[in-house]
Amino acid sequence: MTVLALVVALLLPPASVLAQTPGLGDAAGFAACDDLTEDQVRGELNAIAQQIFAQGAPADLTAMVARQWALLDMDRVVDRAVAAAVDQAQRNETLVNTALSGWSPARAEELTGTVAELAFASEEFRAALDDLSAAVALDLEAQLGTLSAESASLNLLCLQQFIARQYSSSVVTAFAENVRAGADDVAYTPGDEVDGGLAAVLQQHKPAIGGLGVIIAAQISRRLLVRMGRAISRRVAGRITGRLLGRVGTTVIPLAGWIIGGGLIVYDVIDSLDGALPQIETALQAPEVKLAIQEEIVRAVEPELRRELPQMARTLADDLYAEWLDFKRQYRQLLTLADANPEFAAILAATDDVSALAGLLDAAMTTLGADGVDAAVADGSFAELAALPPGAAAILRGTGDIAPTLAWADIAGPRLDDVVVTELYTVRDPVSLTPDMLDALLRVDDPAVAAKLGGVDDVALAGLLTVSSANLPRLAELLTTEQLAALGNLLAGLDTPRRQDVVTAVLNNPAAADVLDDDLRAVLLTAPDIPAALAFISTPADPASYAADLLSVGRGDVPLRLFAAKYGWPVAGTTVGLPLLLLISLVYTLVSVMVRPFVGVARLFGSRRKL
Repeated sequence: MTVLALVVALLLPPASVLAQTPGLGDAAGFAACDDLTEDQVRGELNAIAQQIFAQGAPADLTAMVARQWALLDMDRVVDRAVAAAVDQAQRNETLVNTALSGWSPARAEELTGTVAELAFASEEFRAALDDLSAAVALDLEAQLGTLSAESASLNLLCLQQFIARQYSSSVVTAFAENVRAGADDVAYTPGDEVDGGLAAVLQQHKPAIGGLGVIIAAQISRRLLVRMGRAISRRVAGRITGRLLGRVGTTVIPLAGWIIGGGLIVYDVIDSLDGALPQIETALQAPEVKLAIQEEIVRAVEPELRRELPQMARTLADDLYAEWLDFKRQYRQLLTLADANPEFAAILAATDDVSALAGLLDAAMTTLGADGVDAAVADGSFAELAALPPGAAAILRGTGDIAPTLAWADIAGPRLDDVVVTELYTVRDPVSLTPDMLDALLRVDDPAVAAKLGGVDDVALAGLLTVSSANLPRLAELLTTEQLAALGNLLAGLDTPRRQDVVTAVLNNPAAADVLDDDLRAVLLTAPDIPAALAFISTPADPASYAADLLSVGRGDVPLRLFAAKYGWPVAGTTVGLPLLLLISLVYTLVSVMVRPFVGVARLFGSRRKL
């Protein structure tokens, strides 16, 4: 019966409960909760629960049974059962015995017992009594549920006061959320009777908790009634039939026998050969007998209920305390540090998200160690971390230091959690990012793509961020981080039209990105047609391509530097140098042939002068 009872108090203001509970309605009633020690909490919760159950129970069982008796028309059931029993007795008894019952009180009382046993052991009466038991059980369930909710409200109010004094109101809120979350796992089958009564109670609290609060409280409270009330109410009310039928001869019938034997039967054998049967039928159908049956039902239920209530109260208090122990285990590190360090306790008191603070503390303990955490708390840097979005814990784990975490917070601001989603903090230093760069990266729909882009250097990132939002994810999907970096560095040195040409060329031929090294980028920047140059450079540098590539150089389609970048300077030098040497040799030979006659003539004239 556990978690659900506790949660009602989270959503129902306890003022009405306090007002209805003598001794607990004023501030003094809960003064002890402010001064409790941890060791005293469980005992105080049990004392409060026992007082509530003792003062609020038992419910008016007599009125409850009478109401259900009337709703199920049990008077008519008794009348029919008695009439049928009289008919059966009349058939079973001899005429003489029947007539004698009108003269002999002892015989009349014996016949009364026979009729009563036949009537109250009949299948019709048993079935009706089972229906009555079920109806009483539902009434008990609703009343026990309400009583449990009242007790849970006061118990939680006490525990909240203790937690708020010991730690902070934020811890109270976190504890309440934990309890409510646990309630969501409990299965529930609704009942109209229970739901109707509960809705009436919750409606009174609507001005305080709002419409949404009523919806949440109704769902949780319905489950509460099932867990706290249904088992006990059915167990207690389920004993009605067996107990009542077992006491027919000792409780109900002596009353009827006394009525008959005491002279209410008119012994008139002259007017009737039926003996005492008409008077027996009238007596067993009398209101006194029906009231006696109802009273016996109350006597069957009341002691059982009284025996169950103290255990129910104790279980409720123990369950609430168990929830607190579970919460303490979950947040052991946080609460222990708050107990030992007043500065950290102040941070805890200021936080709105205890769970996030616990995650941050765990990350800090893992990366900085206990001494590092103490130092960060002392110098105020942990308080700065605690003021950040929850993603700060992941960045602290990833970077291992407070400084880069705060640096990421400075540039990302409220979008720090988005940085965590993209894992940008794992691939780059925030110092080199501009706000515009971060905006562009965070606008990328795919976090994996954003992280891939964030892994390139600053110049390359600036170049890549000039690509359209439609093409950038495609490039990131097609290329490796190294290829993206090379492409980005190339794009950074181009104007917009040529930039788009390059992007188109790479998208059409991703292999072109493999050759974008530093030397080639310098050559490409001077190429008149970069897409053509990329197509040229991305083809294989093999003998089959050599002649065609050389022809392209010869036509002027491709600069020699690009040819050299593709084949290497030794090949390019040989390719260009050998023909050049041959040309020089040819020119030399031609010049020599042409000059030789003139040299001969010059020599001839020179020899004549000497003569």
